[in-house]
Amino acid sequence: MKQKYLVLSALLAAVLLLLTLPAGAEEEVPVYQSGDYKYTLNDDGTATITGFTGYSASELAIPSELDGKTVTGIGDDAFAFLISLTSVTIPDSVTAIGVNPFRFCERLTSVQVSPDHSALAVIDDALISKTDKRLVWYPMKNDTRNYSVPQDIVIIGEYAFNLCDNLKSVTFPDSVTAIGNYAFSDCKYLTDVTIPDSVTTIGDYAFSSCDSLNT
Repeated sequence: MKQKYLVLSALLAAVLLLLTLPAGAEEEVPVYQSGDYKYTLNDDGTATITGFTGYSASELAIPSELDGKTVTGIGDDAFAFLISLTSVTIPDSVTAIGVNPFRFCERLTSVQVSPDHSALAVIDDALISKTDKRLVWYPMKNDTRNYSVPQDIVIIGEYAFNLCDNLKSVTFPDSVTAIGNYAFSDCKYLTDVTIPDSVTTIGDYAFSSCDSLNT
C-alpha cells in the first residue's frame, strides 16, 4: 500500500509540474564551450557564438570553426563587457549577427571583415549587416563628432550607438525606417538629430539619457 501511495504521489507531482509550466515552454538550448568561446548548435549543425570568457583579450580573430562545427552566427551580446578588447576580425563563415555583440566594449575601435564578405560590411567604422541592412555597432570612442548614417541602411540596430560619448549630431538617409531600442542611449554630448519622414518606428529608450539633446 505504501509503495502504491508513493507511485501515485510521484505521478501527481509530475502532473502538477506540467500544469505549472507556461504554455509553449521549450527546453533550454544546450551551451557548449570550446576554449574561451561559448556556443549553441543551429538546426543545420553549425555553431552560433553566444559568449566569450577570454576577458583579457585585446586583439581577437574569431575562428571559423569550433569543435569541427562551422561558425555561422554571433549572438546577442556575445562579446559584451570585454573592456580590454581593441580589435576584432570576423570570418567569412559568419552570416548572421544578433543585437550589438560588442556592447560596452569601450576600447574597441576596429571590427574587420573581408571586402568580399557575403553578409557583413564595415562602412565608416560601423559594422553593417547586409542581410537586413542594419547598422549593428559603432565604436564608443570614435573621434567623429558629426555622423551621417550610410546610404541604404534600413535599421539602426538596438544599442548600436549606446554610450558613444563623442557624437554631437546624427543625420539619417531616407532609407532608414526603424531606430531600435536604446540605439542612442547615453550619448551624453549628442545635441542634434535629424530624422527623415521615412522613419516609422522608434524603439523604447532610443534617446534615453542623452542629456545634451535639444534639437
